[in-house]
Amino acid sequence: MVYFNQQSTHLALYIATWCSYIFIPICFFLLRLFPGRCRLQKLCNFIFIGIVIWGSLHLTVFVLNYASSSSIPITYGMKAPIIIPTNNRPEYLSRTLDGITRNPTFKDHPLIIGQDGFNSAVYNICDCYSTHYNNVYHIQHFREPLHTLGFIHKNFNEAAASFNFYFLLDTAFKAFPDCKSVIVLEEDMWPSPDLILYAEWVEDKVLSNPSIGFVLCQPEEPVKHFNKSIQENLYSLSIKKVWSSRGWILSRTVWEKLVKDSWTLFGDYDVHLIHRVIPYFPYYVAEPVICRTKHIGRKGVNYNVKDGDVFREEYVVTPIVPMTDLTKPVNWIGNFSDE
Repeated sequence: MVYFNQQSTHLALYIATWCSYIFIPICFFLLRLFPGRCRLQKLCNFIFIGIVIWGSLHLTVFVLNYASSSSIPITYGMKAPIIIPTNNRPEYLSRTLDGITRNPTFKDHPLIIGQDGFNSAVYNICDCYSTHYNNVYHIQHFREPLHTLGFIHKNFNEAAASFNFYFLLDTAFKAFPDCKSVIVLEEDMWPSPDLILYAEWVEDKVLSNPSIGFVLCQPEEPVKHFNKSIQENLYSLSIKKVWSSRGWILSRTVWEKLVKDSWTLFGDYDVHLIHRVIPYFPYYVAEPVICRTKHIGRKGVNYNVKDGDVFREEYVVTPIVPMTDLTKPVNWIGNFSDE
């Protein structure tokens, strides 16, 4: 399998673009030695102008995103950062943030909201939370030039969302150098009352297992009714080789060794991970029996989905009496040789 380093690819693009600024004028000079080639010279002029504009846009986006991510001071001693990419769904974002702040240990974790686009309602919500809480950071993600063409095809929007995820993951691991993991949510993902406690327990008891790469926040088949099995399975995890994007926890080790360099350059990051990374993944995926997240809006972060395409599934997340004892060991369902 071939992995692409997104940052290296962008850097190579910038270098190639700026190098072209040197080589093309040389070509102009050589073409002037042949005055009969007017059409060819006009074509080169056109190409040169296009490359200048394109390279300038890329360089501007690179600088703006770098400045945006650098606005978060490097901090030690915080627990796992929480990241939420957002675009234009303030009604869902508001409910998700409200749910996160109700978690008892929320203030021990930095929360980074990455806004893709310039929706004023989303901006106001993010600004309100970042002003009220010292551990909440609102940063702007600027789109690559190609990703502004979402009105032409949905893949451009999906690529923009994927880059926002990468941008936030990279920012979180850099801004908090001693964090061992990152909690990944979406703007329409309502958290359970014990989501953050669950993540703390996962970091201590699950990600310490070198065989585990991802830990999910929601099972493939959620429990749909309150029953005693919910309380009995608060600390139960299944061993899988299947990954989903309905909330997940990623360790720094797996990010640096594998995920960072295998991120998609175009299209859905989740589809890419499911079909082109996980099948080759040298780790297992841990899936909870009980939901710690619940979709409350349209599918995923692909905001071009029609308003009518909403999740109508009814399932429960952890009840009001959530996980409390973080010293309990994992109750593994299955074993690592089954998959």
